[in-house]
Amino acid sequence: MSKLAFLLIALIAVSCDTINRTQYRIEPRLTANGTRIAVTAGDAEMVKAVIQPFATEFKMRDVSHLSLIPNALSTYQQYDTRTPMKLVAWTQDGAIIIDLAHDSPEPGESPVYVKAREQLLADLRRQFGERVTIVPYRREAEQRRKLSPERSVTVTPYR
Repeated sequence: MSKLAFLLIALIAVSCDTINRTQYRIEPRLTANGTRIAVTAGDAEMVKAVIQPFATEFKMRDVSHLSLIPNALSTYQQYDTRTPMKLVAWTQDGAIIIDLAHDSPEPGESPVYVKAREQLLADLRRQFGERVTIVPYRREAEQRRKLSPERSVTVTPYR
């Protein structure tokens, strides 16, 4: 029995992938009296201008045309690698959210992901200053929209 349990645990441990994720939030601008204003089209275009060379450097392809995320600004994905990264930017609640995700068969963060995470933060801070924050774990924004009960749909199977 113990050999079977050990084999099962070893199989599960070997087949697990680790997904690392860092989420950045660009807060709206403040007016002179301290009121936050919504993200402007200029901010959205500037995010695209910062992300595009970053994605090119890390050999990511633009797959924005495949995105199902509401209010998506851009989506990039790495291919042809064992440890792909994905970069998604969208607007939500008056702010711009940027997700950098990394899939790795080994536990922990790869050196390439650590470099990408730090470089993206530096690139964003260079352009947006202190408006850029890293969202704490478990407080990340979701990419999917929550529907109100009156907008939800019930699917009935066809028989």
